[in-house]
Amino acid sequence: MLFVPRRMTEKNGVIYPLLALPEVLENHHETVLVYAGTGEQRSRLEETAARLQISDSVLFLGSVPFEKMHNLYEASDIVLIPSVHSHGVEEATSISALEAMSCRSPVIASAIGGLKEILIDGEDGLLVEEKNKEALAQAISILLKDTAYATKLAAKARYKMESEYSHLSAAERFEKAYDEVLN
Repeated sequence: MLFVPRRMTEKNGVIYPLLALPEVLENHHETVLVYAGTGEQRSRLEETAARLQISDSVLFLGSVPFEKMHNLYEASDIVLIPSVHSHGVEEATSISALEAMSCRSPVIASAIGGLKEILIDGEDGLLVEEKNKEALAQAISILLKDTAYATKLAAKARYKMESEYSHLSAAERFEKAYDEVLN
């Protein structure tokens, strides 16, 4: 299961997992691409899936309540964050990427904006060139083929979440800053 937890807007690059899917399906026939979110790109995605004759491998969940997202992240083999530069805007900090990392889901993201700050390519996730459906398909195939590597990336991502992004690590940083000011 490839999971795209993104609002269906142009800047989120939601078309690219769909364009990469035919290549992925060549070697991983059982793969399903699942979208959670709404937005103006949905009809374009549905039309593209039909044109590519892959509609049976794509599922659109629409809007999913926050409390159910955890289960979808955990059920995913890979979470895709395919953001792109759009009209001068790029991804800052992706909450979807952080949520996936905290749920021990391997993440493949575009190498733009804040995504390059969150993920270290090959260490706790994979970064690919934006809008590059071939690179995205190759990264997906690597993780589907090498589940041990995918698990290793996901474990390191979870550790990063605990050590750098948790409320406990934030409290430690604040305490250290206060101590430095007081001393």
